[in-house]
Amino acid sequence: MTLGGQTVTFISVTGSGTYDSLGVEATTRTEVDVMGCHHRPLRAEETPEWLTNIATQIWKTTAPPEAAALAADANGELAVDGIAYHVIAGAQPFTDLSGQVRKVTILSRKQEA
Repeated sequence: MTLGGQTVTFISVTGSGTYDSLGVEATTRTEVDVMGCHHRPLRAEETPEWLTNIATQIWKTTAPPEAAALAADANGELAVDGIAYHVIAGAQPFTDLSGQVRKVTILSRKQEA
């Protein structure tokens, strides 16, 4: 099923349980490309320059019900056209009348300082 013409790379970050001397956990990144997605901006906010000048964009991705899209969680990331986004909410599946998952929606954030 095609919901759009974009390819989104779903990146899952898994902790290994091993920590270095600074207390940072070693992680493994797994990337899976999903074609037929629709990735678009939802809203943008910017703090005033006299505070910190941080721009935050919220993006919405609609993807086919593939395993990588269904497994997206708040620890994961997305990449579209080489731009990284942090997932802010887990995957939200939508079903049809027969109970089959038809599409998945994921909210992500891009933040620049």
